[in-house]
Amino acid sequence: MPVQAGGGVRDESDLYALFRGGVAAAVVGSVSVRDPQRVIEWARVFGRDRIVVALDTRELDGAWTLPLHGWTEASGVTLQDRIALYLDAGLDQFLITDIARDGMMSGPSLDLYRSLRASYPQARIQASGGIDSVAALTSLRTIGASGAIIGRALLEARFTVAEANAC
Repeated sequence: MPVQAGGGVRDESDLYALFRGGVAAAVVGSVSVRDPQRVIEWARVFGRDRIVVALDTRELDGAWTLPLHGWTEASGVTLQDRIALYLDAGLDQFLITDIARDGMMSGPSLDLYRSLRASYPQARIQASGGIDSVAALTSLRTIGASGAIIGRALLEARFTVAEANAC
């Protein structure tokens, strides 16, 4: 089974360690907001299919923003601007977390993911935040999400991996 992993990826040595460990794709978070040119270079070095751009987002005054440092610091960057920049550079794998729903088990932000699919049909978007049921996974699949992060739902036994795979 292909595995993606991330957390604390700050330089090429972190990526080499992940790939040597057998990871198929590295999830790159904060640096993808702070230093997109570095991430674009990593995609050139390692291959665009080996980099997943993770963008944690929060809706603020009608715009989807990308906070940093534990979601406490404004970056001044919007989700749409960053997705467009990466798509223009040839990266198309995104893990989008709606911060307001992360860990809340309140259902995913379907309107957000539906809007992103409509605006960026070429993007492969993994949904994260609020996924609480197989029905939520089915809804995400219907709107075209390429994957979903289901950690807490599995931890709380809301469904099994087999049930998630079946949908």
